[in-house]
Amino acid sequence: MTPNPKDPRFIRYDVPKGASEIIVHLFKEYQTLKTLAQQDNWSGVNAEDIKFEYSTYDSSAEIFINIIDENTHSHSIKVAFYGDDISTTCWISYLFRADNFDKKNLSVQSFAECLMIQLWDYGIDADLCNCDWGLEFTSSVDTIAQNVNILLSTIVSSIKPMDWFYSNETIWKFYTIHSHLLEILPDIKQEAESGWKNRSMLLQQMI
Repeated sequence: MTPNPKDPRFIRYDVPKGASEIIVHLFKEYQTLKTLAQQDNWSGVNAEDIKFEYSTYDSSAEIFINIIDENTHSHSIKVAFYGDDISTTCWISYLFRADNFDKKNLSVQSFAECLMIQLWDYGIDADLCNCDWGLEFTSSVDTIAQNVNILLSTIVSSIKPMDWFYSNETIWKFYTIHSHLLEILPDIKQEAESGWKNRSMLLQQMI
């Protein structure tokens, strides 16, 4: 029988001697996140909320972050590296949990979807998962602290009142309008500049 890499006998909370450079770098990213939390970089996120685990069985490593917001909803982030000495890719997942919604409502607004659209603006290509309760995306080990910082900052700044979850706000509709405006903005600017140039030339000819 294959042993469970998560068996407590294999788990360490630091990096042992002989670990790969990628694991060492990931641990440094973890320490950076701990430092940011100690500096109150994210409201309601403490250094104790951020944990690191290394499995001596398969050389995998994970960073866990779990916070509870003012609505008693939980926001869990996991950064996972699966012990590949060649790849520097890590998998980042986010999961929203809540057990205090009114059971009369068949569905509620997706907080993960709201986050996803904001992350796109930062160039983070996140996808919905877990029936729209979560997100997942990849990141190089070099940018873990940077991307998790963006994710945590976006979570903290986007906490919604309970009424929002029962609202009819169409997230995709607003995003579509916003995206369309961004697409046509350069053309509008160009046409405006051309219009001013033409008007200026006409005035010069009249003079």
